[in-house]
Amino acid sequence: MSGPSRPPSRTPTEHSVELCKARWRQPSAWWLVFLAPFSLFVQTATAGVSLELYTNLVCEHLSAAQAVPFSLGDCPRDAVDAEVTKLTTATATITGLLSFVTAAWWGSFSDRHGRTRMVGIASIGHALSLAITILVAQASHHLPGGYWFAVLAPIVTGVLGGMTSETTALHAYVADIAAPADRSRIFSLVMGAILLGVGVGPVIGSLVLRLTQNVLFVFYFAAALRLFHLLIVWTVFPESLTTEQMLGSMARHREALGNGGVLRGLIALVKPLEIFWPSRHPDRPRREWNLLLLATVEGLMNLVGGSVLSQLLYAIHVFGWGGEYLGYCISSIGFTRAVFLVGILPVVIKYGKAEKQPAASDEAQPLLSNETGPAHTRPRASKFDLSLARVSIAVSALTFALLPFAQTTVVFILFLSLGSFASGMSPALNSVALELYTHQVGVDGAAESGKLFGALGVVQALLGSTIGPSFYGAIYATTLKTAPKTLFFVALGNAALALVVLMFVRLPKKHVFVAPQV
Repeated sequence: MSGPSRPPSRTPTEHSVELCKARWRQPSAWWLVFLAPFSLFVQTATAGVSLELYTNLVCEHLSAAQAVPFSLGDCPRDAVDAEVTKLTTATATITGLLSFVTAAWWGSFSDRHGRTRMVGIASIGHALSLAITILVAQASHHLPGGYWFAVLAPIVTGVLGGMTSETTALHAYVADIAAPADRSRIFSLVMGAILLGVGVGPVIGSLVLRLTQNVLFVFYFAAALRLFHLLIVWTVFPESLTTEQMLGSMARHREALGNGGVLRGLIALVKPLEIFWPSRHPDRPRREWNLLLLATVEGLMNLVGGSVLSQLLYAIHVFGWGGEYLGYCISSIGFTRAVFLVGILPVVIKYGKAEKQPAASDEAQPLLSNETGPAHTRPRASKFDLSLARVSIAVSALTFALLPFAQTTVVFILFLSLGSFASGMSPALNSVALELYTHQVGVDGAAESGKLFGALGVVQALLGSTIGPSFYGAIYATTLKTAPKTLFFVALGNAALALVVLMFVRLPKKHVFVAPQV
């Protein structure tokens, strides 16, 4: 008598295939290693040719207004460059402003609806932006405002989150899936991949332009890649949050709205900045202004960073760069910065912070310490970070001092590449800021480091993405016909002022230990 039938057992091969499928659908940092640089690759592929496209559109409209045949070589160069500067400055300012205003809301949205949903919506914004640019290139004469209709692209991108919210969601994805001990390693891995995408994108865009001799084809190429990115994000990119976590965030969000959360949300745009203002401490005779001074330095250097677009416009005006050459230039600078950040700076930091330990240090040091206060960096390490920040800003100032005297394209690119050696400024300033913040607020400082870096992010969004491009764009547009090199001297003064302010920053001589309450 035969027993009950059993389902056929799975072979080892079938079991391995099912395990691979299960692992493939799990949230993992490897998804970010692919998707993050791919998105930046698509975004930067059109970076160089965008300026050439705007130049062609402006020249074409000027020729139509004068009832003469369109010829790029016959267009009044100063008038074209001035109009392109206005257009690109408006585009950058709108993008930065809307990203700043909507970043907090979209960050909360990703808590309630998922990180992948946020990345997908931001990617839709990028795709619509490309579609608007292509529409303007094809039919600008039939659109309201002509080529100025292109400012609709950054409006759509900014409202839908933009690169700022997409990056925030990716960082939150890492925080969701990684153990605290592994987060720094995964962040470094993702950042290295992003730098690769930024470096490769303009090169590929320039090569496509060379092969096709058609500026618009680069945008079609980028649009096709963006659609592929959209497909991956919306169909197979695994979510890092569980349904329970998202439902909990929704409940907290509804409760916040019931308690005046909308007004608090508006105030929250600038509220993070209050941590920089020195507060009185009962154990200290006077206020400490070091953190506020350091935030001022961050703001001044972010303002300098807003001059990048105007620098590229200067190169187009003076050296006659086209979209292809501009793409190569952006990539070379990106690769130089990546090599410095990944290959040179870690070695410098390793040996710069190294301390000679006594031979009997392991035996002389007690296993248990009476102090239970917050962990601080060693004094030597903090001093090195502060010195590194000062040297980096000095290198940045030197770069701006040399750029006005570059007479050839090669020399100009060499001077721009010199500025890559100032890339150590940001990590050094962040390290010093955390040390000062921890000392200023006491025990809670180390536990609330996210509040500090959130406030620094607000400074970057305000000055680096919003005010900076407008400020330097206005300077370049105003001085284009008479003294186009003025922007470099203003940036030099900006960096010099930041260096002077940083010289007044002092590290705490001793760490204040706050005894636990009993």
